[in-house]
Amino acid sequence: MVKFRDRKVVEWDNRSNNLKVRWSDSPSSDESPMIANARPPTQSQRAKPEQRAIPSPDSKKIDAEVAAIMAGNHNPLPPAQRVQADPTATVAELVTKNNTKYNLTVMYSGATSQKLILPPGASKTVVLGIGLYKVAASVDAASVIPFAGQDNIQGGKYQNTFYIETSIR
Repeated sequence: MVKFRDRKVVEWDNRSNNLKVRWSDSPSSDESPMIANARPPTQSQRAKPEQRAIPSPDSKKIDAEVAAIMAGNHNPLPPAQRVQADPTATVAELVTKNNTKYNLTVMYSGATSQKLILPPGASKTVVLGIGLYKVAASVDAASVIPFAGQDNIQGGKYQNTFYIETSIR
């Protein structure tokens, strides 16, 4: 993909590694003026990888599971930590880390409902459309109460690290 503005290259994406590009400060007679006058884009002009939020085929089931957890006994779930803002983005990238000794299930119910299942110590990234999400998290241990809350997901990157803290009462 090559994007031109005023007959000059302003962005490109060469993911498939099939573009043949040559930069020149001065046009030679055999070069097209469009390419000869092009300059490499600056870092801010370079194309960002195209990311799309794809809803799970099980969206309705995920939404129902999250609603059931929120309606039942649960602990409050703090919102994901935003580590990078991108006000122009229509999606957000969420990195979730399981720092428990159990299998962790995290479900997002909203614009693009998703369900993550992570073994102990694993990390996974999910791309969500921006918007308000109901979020639920649980582990495969009957003694651990699930967590639930809401996140207002905006464009950018987020981090979630799940861990279990034991307290003696």
